[in-house]
Amino acid sequence: MSIPALIPRYDGGPTIACLAFRTAAGHGALVGHGDFHLPRVRMRLLHCPVFDNGQARWVGLPAAPQLDAERRARTGSDGKIIFRPTIEFDDPHLGSAFSDAAIEALVRYQPDVFDGGRR
Repeated sequence: MSIPALIPRYDGGPTIACLAFRTAAGHGALVGHGDFHLPRVRMRLLHCPVFDNGQARWVGLPAAPQLDAERRARTGSDGKIIFRPTIEFDDPHLGSAFSDAAIEALVRYQPDVFDGGRR
């Protein structure tokens, strides 16, 4: 059976739903992490970082810390952990569309998510 045959038709409802959200106060633009469901492809994206820098809001895809030879998290010159992508869209416009839809889904899930004085 081919992959398209395994993915059922999807004829309604939101393209992305937020399943859970955990705040991460005090980490710069990072607001927290959300779990999202993409029902059309029957996929869950877990621990997606959610950001708000006062100018824009966006959701990133899950990432993993880069590790050194001793398996410790690598840090940049600013002392912050360096992350590497674990999944990515093959078109940057899809990534932006995902982020926009994920922000909408998050606000439907938790309407006051950005009311913590961040904006």
